Amino acid sequence: MKQSIWFAVMLGCMSLLMASAACSPQSQTQGNSNASQAPVVKTPTQAQSVNGTIEVTSTPPGARVLLILIDESGATEPQPRGVTPTTLTVSPGKYTVDVALPGHKFFQQTVEVKANGTSKVKAVLRKG
Repeated sequence: MKQSIWFAVMLGCMSLLMASAACSPQSQTQGNSNASQAPVVKTPTQAQSVNGTIEVTSTPPGARVLLILIDESGATEPQPRGVTPTTLTVSPGKYTVDVALPGHKFFQQTVEVKANGTSKVKAVLRKG
């Protein structure tokens, strides 16, 4: 009997459907009764997500949040990601989180985000 195993792979905004065929000996008396069965396609669910989150809070709240990805080639351009309090969904990796509020000193913290993990940034912004 010939069996096909189907699975889907999600890559960012793209998905890829792949099949792998496994063959086993077929008996002369056994018909091909499974030939009309459609393969089962399994796709990743939210529970299998590879992303993590960064929870950013500040005292006082309402501060601007900038996110900078740090990788092997250096740091990326700072990306505005809203105001505090906020939760950012990101790919695993190392990030610098900048928190700024007019009339207060600048706050910066580097965090490591793991798959399905949460890193917390608690910025205490001092006047100055």
